[in-house]
Amino acid sequence: MALPKSENPWIKFAGMYKDNPLFNEMISEMEAYRSEVDAEMEEYYRKIDAEDNK
Repeated sequence: MALPKSENPWIKFAGMYKDNPLFNEMISEMEAYRSEVDAEMEEYYRKIDAEDNK
C-alpha cells in the first residue's frame, strides 16, 4: 500500500518576498543582530570559563 504523497507545507511560502525591495535590508539587519548576539554569548562563555579556572 503506497502512502499518499503530501506536499511540503512550506512550498507555498517559497519566494514570497522576492520582489520586496526591503528584503535584502531585512536580511542584513538579521545578520547584524545575529553577530551581536553571538558576540554577547562569546563574552558570556569567556566569563564563565574564567570563573571556572579560578
